[in-house]
Amino acid sequence: MEEEIKTHAEVVGDVGVLLGFVKQMNLPEMLDRHIPGHHLDQGLSWGWVISIWLVYIVSQGDHRKVRVEDWVAEKHETLELLTGLEKRPDGFYR
Repeated sequence: MEEEIKTHAEVVGDVGVLLGFVKQMNLPEMLDRHIPGHHLDQGLSWGWVISIWLVYIVSQGDHRKVRVEDWVAEKHETLELLTGLEKRPDGFYR
């Protein structure tokens, strides 16, 4: 019996370089110091949300929030590897 192998490919492009700069600058942590979270917030901190949105803006040349969710869904494995954040079943990262 042959084992079925599933593969998944993501086009990374400039996302790795941009996230590398974001992490090198400690941007998520710096933003978190100035933008306090709410006790009911789930998933990513505001620092990570803003940082990933900035990477999207620079990478795609588009600032619309509505498109970011689709972009993150397309790149979720890349984002997990580069940020160390895991996507939960409810769609939030932690």
